[in-house]
Amino acid sequence: MPTYDVPGVYIQEITGPGVIVGVSTSTTAFIGPASAGPLMVARPISSWDQFCQIYGVPQPDGSYFPYLTSPRWFYMAHGVRSFFQNGGAQAYVVRVGTAANTTWNINDQDATTEAVFRLQAQKEGVGGDSMKIAVSAVVLSNNVARISDLNSAYDSELLEDNKPLVIRGMQIFPSATNHFKKTDAAAAYIEVYDPLLLGEKPPQIGLEYRIVNVKTGEQKLDIGYTDTKDSIKPGNPSVPVGLKLPLDTLTPGSYRVDLRAQDSIGNGTEFRSVEFEVE
Repeated sequence: MPTYDVPGVYIQEITGPGVIVGVSTSTTAFIGPASAGPLMVARPISSWDQFCQIYGVPQPDGSYFPYLTSPRWFYMAHGVRSFFQNGGAQAYVVRVGTAANTTWNINDQDATTEAVFRLQAQKEGVGGDSMKIAVSAVVLSNNVARISDLNSAYDSELLEDNKPLVIRGMQIFPSATNHFKKTDAAAAYIEVYDPLLLGEKPPQIGLEYRIVNVKTGEQKLDIGYTDTKDSIKPGNPSVPVGLKLPLDTLTPGSYRVDLRAQDSIGNGTEFRSVEFEVE
């Protein structure tokens, strides 16, 4: 402490605690309901577009609708948008709520009260409500028989709780191997699932069918889209389809069956494929 003997001006230098270090104010967290996205998980995002893609619902024009408006308006999306519009750089989003996955049961064609297949939306809430057309795996067979000729063999399969592959009175038995002779009577079986078939105005469904040479990539068969209206049953979203494999027109080698479905609303699937050999 300095001694002040006489009046005057005295200067005393004091060393402070140092420069106050600045902290980032460009990162924040948002917690609230959203139409889509992972539940109860803190997800980092760095832009409004990224938020829309994760937590929004896809639209037919390729955009995303990020706002949750039912059963009332929720405003987390508005806050996230304003944050990035005002210079925010990093945010963490936690979607909360009680949303569940949409589930779709498919009943047996001959026993409408028995569910034999179940599809579940990948997303919880309204973001997963729009389940669209899908196709099963492709099954190849060189053993096709009329159900009326099977008798006890068919009954035993039902007793063993196996689901037979049946289309228009014919049962298709999956082959043990996908190696066929040119003289075999072979077929490809696939099931198309479209929830829109349960609506008041069910769409038409087409199935694109092609056979490709695995080694050369040459298309050996491409018949475009086959109409499946004869296989559609009212009130059943499952459509079984059987198609002949034209083995007698193929030279020995490796081939691939490609099948995909599309409905008249514009919904489509990716190709489902399976390879086979012709001896």
